[in-house]
Amino acid sequence: MVILPGDLTEKEALTHLEIVKGYVTSNGGSIGDELIWGKKDLAYRMKKHEVGFYAIYHFTMKDVKGMEEMKNELKIDQVVLRELIIKVDEDYTFANFLKEED
Repeated sequence: MVILPGDLTEKEALTHLEIVKGYVTSNGGSIGDELIWGKKDLAYRMKKHEVGFYAIYHFTMKDVKGMEEMKNELKIDQVVLRELIIKVDEDYTFANFLKEED
């Protein structure tokens, strides 16, 4: 999961998310599913922001060195407010828990 500042326009946020996806692919990973939540209130202020632009990616990366390099790139990226990377089981199913609008 990646959280960008909520004061970015949607176009700016999506453009920067392409850079984030590039961190995965340039380090030997591949992105499967992606879920863009968009702007949501943050649970607490982060770097003077109260709203964040959320994106969740399900990706695979076999090389530990590539994973560490990607984590470092995310940490030094000035636009990324927060990132969270977790390892899931191989049979994990990526689900969209957002309610569908009718």
